[in-house]
Amino acid sequence: MSSLLDTEETTGQSLDPSDYRSVRIHPVQDEYQASYELYSHLADTTGKDRTGTLQECRSLAWFVRDTETNLVHVASNSCKLRWCPVCARSRTYWIQSQVLDFAQNVRNLRFLTVTLRHTSADLSSQIDYLYSCFRSLRKLTQFKKLVTGGIWFFQVTYDKNTGYWHPHIHALITGFYIPKSWLIKAWTKVTKGSFICDIKLVRNPEQVANYVARYCSRPVELKNFPMEQRVQIFESFHGRRLAGTWGKAKDLSLSPPRSVPEGRFVKLGTWSTVYENRNSDPNALMIYRCWKEKTCILENVTMMSLDNFIDDIPVIDDIDSYRKRVVQSQFW
Repeated sequence: MSSLLDTEETTGQSLDPSDYRSVRIHPVQDEYQASYELYSHLADTTGKDRTGTLQECRSLAWFVRDTETNLVHVASNSCKLRWCPVCARSRTYWIQSQVLDFAQNVRNLRFLTVTLRHTSADLSSQIDYLYSCFRSLRKLTQFKKLVTGGIWFFQVTYDKNTGYWHPHIHALITGFYIPKSWLIKAWTKVTKGSFICDIKLVRNPEQVANYVARYCSRPVELKNFPMEQRVQIFESFHGRRLAGTWGKAKDLSLSPPRSVPEGRFVKLGTWSTVYENRNSDPNALMIYRCWKEKTCILENVTMMSLDNFIDDIPVIDDIDSYRKRVVQSQFW
């Protein structure tokens, strides 16, 4: 496959709808460029090159039929790199769906935010301390009486004026009413001086699911930082969890499935074959329309005669597979 970045001046990839990779990169091409630059820089300094893996992401794509629902999805290969914005978007939609299902099936869900006072400490140290303090808060006897479980998400912002990082944790919690005055005292105690926190009742589950999922999958946008800070971000987040569950939410999965059930999906045709023939072949048009409109397809519709397939179908990465009712999507 040809390189996405042929020269240093290349900043992105023009949209070619017949190429699924191009379709997925187009909405996030600035962030993709920033990620490519980061991985290229790390390859030069560490000797471990991830740019090839990044460039292969979504290079193979098929339309497939779900044998249980007869709905059409897109199966594609994914790089699963943390700072790949395409993979991040797929994780976002999966998390939105999971969080919304949880939020709509519990009573008195509350949105908790805790943070640390501003300091010049390096980002990694601040994250370590924030995580430690949040664990201490959850171990408090009174907190355990009032909170029966929850989902926590990490987020970080940066103040360009002060040069300070601002890490904080959001959590969706179940249980009983928590007086804000008690929460402030408890957080101040476990952090030894950081008193900024907030708690409120969740009145719009869909809105809060959209909000927290964005940061869980990609807590910052690399395009907003120079290379020195991108490297700091990469090192600070390497191997670190950005979300978690406990109590009543402990069985919730925040990670998309890594493989598809054997026999669940039937291949209909490659993305390029279906897209390029949709105006001339009735089968291609039906596959494309059923995917775009989320309607069922007849079992005998296929474009297999025009494609030479390999046997394996990659992980289902199509965003519409996981959006459910969370987001009204448009074709991209």
